[in-house]
Amino acid sequence: MEIGETSVIITRTAKPKRKDKSTGRRVKVQPGVALTLRLVVVRLTNTHGKFIGRWTLLTNVSNELTSAEVARWYYWRWGIESFFKLLKGAGHDVEKWLERSAGALLRRLLIASMACVLVWRLQRAEGDDNAAARQLICRLSGRQQKRGRKESAPALLAGLSILLNTLTLLADYTPEELAHFAMVVFNPL
Repeated sequence: MEIGETSVIITRTAKPKRKDKSTGRRVKVQPGVALTLRLVVVRLTNTHGKFIGRWTLLTNVSNELTSAEVARWYYWRWGIESFFKLLKGAGHDVEKWLERSAGALLRRLLIASMACVLVWRLQRAEGDDNAAARQLICRLSGRQQKRGRKESAPALLAGLSILLNTLTLLADYTPEELAHFAMVVFNPL
């Protein structure tokens, strides 16, 4: 991790013009108090020197904390945000849960969290079997990946749900029964 830091002062207004809520007309916004912030730039490389990413952070955290600590906080915050993104939009839809008791909410949150951890573990696992499992699960999800990217956590999470439902189905019905049901569905009377 290579880190650079400097102090910056923001003096201009964020929005030069905005609409007044009562009249709907555009009004000029007067400049506010200047903000003195720390600009922390982090360049991440792996052990072989290959570029991984760059962060540009503006913070008002005091100078008592080093820029390395600020970068570490951001690193951990990004992991938390990724977890929230999985909970909100990758099949869990946590914002739509209608649990009425804290216990029920906790149980559901624990199960969703375990699924996220399982997906992250699978993403980082090495070996041919793990790569084949990731490929199958992404294929089950039906989600397209960005160019050059093999799999994403949301695709793995969605595919994992389908895989678990399929395994439950196969435990309850024989392949012949499933073929019969498929014939009934696709050729109704």
